[in-house]
Amino acid sequence: MVHVVNRSAALAVVVVLVSGACAPGPGTTPPPADALTEQAVDLVTDSGAQPARRLFTTAAEEEVTRRCMAALGETYRPYVPPLAAGDDEHRLVDLPKRRSRGYEFTSPVNPPSVGPDAKRPAFQKALFGDGSRDLGLTLPDASVVSFPSSGCVAQGRAAVYTDVVRWARVDSIPQVIGNRLRDQVSGSPELAAATRRWASCMRSKGLPYARPAAAREAAGVPAREVTIAVADGECDLQAHLTGTELALRRQAATRLPAADRRELNDLASTACTAAKEAAHILIRPVPTC
Repeated sequence: MVHVVNRSAALAVVVVLVSGACAPGPGTTPPPADALTEQAVDLVTDSGAQPARRLFTTAAEEEVTRRCMAALGETYRPYVPPLAAGDDEHRLVDLPKRRSRGYEFTSPVNPPSVGPDAKRPAFQKALFGDGSRDLGLTLPDASVVSFPSSGCVAQGRAAVYTDVVRWARVDSIPQVIGNRLRDQVSGSPELAAATRRWASCMRSKGLPYARPAAAREAAGVPAREVTIAVADGECDLQAHLTGTELALRRQAATRLPAADRRELNDLASTACTAAKEAAHILIRPVPTC
């Protein structure tokens, strides 16, 4: 078990950066054969259609897991976390959550219990199988993740992705490459400018923090957490801080080494095939892919 200023001017920066990942216009040189597909860009940046597609396949995995557990006489309660509303920028900032729970430092939301007998050894074995049969996958950063190859969780993943190794590759490799993209764009002038706009907005609210990390650190005091989290989110949206960072990552993805682009295209194709299989399991329309 794998046990993630001027409003119009700022928006223009985001739009221009995102458009850099689009197909070239007439008369321009066509993209190379290993150019990232839109689905692959979405996958490595966890944006666009990917978050909804991921929850869709997760719902199918959970449903197969439920059926498997029921066949073993166990009650399993599927759980798929809700997706925040709005476009990528608003989804990532998630102001409604900040207004109710701040950063979730003092009031974290724990997923519900997977079953009434979840702590029983027999339940855990039915769910995760024989631990001695767990598999390992070495990731691009040389880290290794382990995941079950037996049990109902493995059966759910295999039902959607054909086998558990395909699931693990789609689940883990894009995250590692995506973290590399975050590092690549962290020192960009565009992101620095957006951070300055964010800091100016925060000062106007009486919160003189230079960076979001400083605001989060100050929010360690429970009484101020919601106030700081909401101000942070409002200023983020006003400065397009998250939107700028995402646009830069999407643009940087198109410049990844050819081997990474080919792998991400393959993983995106696998994810799309999984979404189609999930549609059959859930008896729902196939999501756009």
